[in-house]
Amino acid sequence: SVSSIEEALREICEQTAPPSGRASPSLAVLTTADRDTWARLRADLESHSPANVSSLGAIDDALFALSLDTATAGTKGGDEPSGAQMVAAERLALCGDAYDAPRWMDKSVSLCVSADGVPIIHFEHSWGDGICVARAGGEAWHTIGTNAFPPTPAGETAAPPRRLEWSLPPAVSSALPRVAADYESRCAALEVDILTFERFGGAAIKKWGVSPDGIAQAAIALAFYSLNGRLAATYESATTARFAGGRTETIRPVTSECQAWVEGAAAGAELHEQARLLRASAKAHQRVAKEASEGHGFDRHLFALRRLAERKREASGGSYAVPALFSEPAYVALCANEMSTSSVSLSHTLNSGFGPVHPEGYGVFYFVGERTSVPRGMRFCTTAYAPRSARKLNEAIKEALVHVQSVLQAEEGAARSKL
Repeated sequence: SVSSIEEALREICEQTAPPSGRASPSLAVLTTADRDTWARLRADLESHSPANVSSLGAIDDALFALSLDTATAGTKGGDEPSGAQMVAAERLALCGDAYDAPRWMDKSVSLCVSADGVPIIHFEHSWGDGICVARAGGEAWHTIGTNAFPPTPAGETAAPPRRLEWSLPPAVSSALPRVAADYESRCAALEVDILTFERFGGAAIKKWGVSPDGIAQAAIALAFYSLNGRLAATYESATTARFAGGRTETIRPVTSECQAWVEGAAAGAELHEQARLLRASAKAHQRVAKEASEGHGFDRHLFALRRLAERKREASGGSYAVPALFSEPAYVALCANEMSTSSVSLSHTLNSGFGPVHPEGYGVFYFVGERTSVPRGMRFCTTAYAPRSARKLNEAIKEALVHVQSVLQAEEGAARSKL
């Protein structure tokens, strides 16, 4: 029941010593190490003490991890946070902190609450996708908003929380600060930037008769082109949840029509011609998105064939030759995914984000549409490692969206003048 959970949390807070500075990182930081390093350290823990085996088993068996952070997300008083505050909250959500906001990375889902009361859902990707977490978060938000909690059964008593006991062998004790420093260095290298664009949003785009997602992708493509003079291999996720066991398929938003739109806009074509190209790009995006969600994409199919071929080569001791297709420069470039993008309608969520999947790429999560936290605009959470710049890409996305608006408004004005 709610009351028993509340009682347990209060007891945990009362029994937990207040933070004593940054003297020692949390044991959870070991789960941020590469898999081989963590596997070796975990084996050291298990062989050192039965208490460690019991504590690790309790964590493994838990439905999720709960982190009551002593770090703040930077928000104040429940008001709409500023841009800097939102970036601070997103950084805390993505990375946590080795000392004040630990994340047990092996858990599929971690529920976290910052010291200033910001709820965070942190999840790893192997078991499921953003749409699953969005659905779960939405259901929880609805339950909280309607106070639809079951009543506390009469006479219910909950088992008191049990403190996990640890005994650290020397190898683990010496590894802790080293792993923490490495993780903090990697997190510090990740640039996070958030663009909230409010000049127009999903409703206005629909009035123009084009797809909101198609417009967002057209702007992202134009932004990348304006910074690099070329287009990027771009990934956009599509859910295949309509199928049993379905996860995702890849939408390839940079179609031939998208390329024509970007090159036309960059070359300064007549506005009516740019509008035609933009509409064709958005229409093509609708087509490839539909194909992907209906199971007609090609990325997952080729990925499975490549992995089967690689396993066959391994089993043959190297005598089997992997088909040349998978080493073709075009295929290798396509799989690099310099631009990794995703969008989910989340009215209950202020923001969401993920890191780039390419060392010199971008991760772009965006909201567009009435059923989001920016109902009359758009929001882009962009991440990048140097030499890329998340801030510069967001600035270019803003410029691209302003240009899209001028193109479609010019078309709208020309149509009115003919009446």
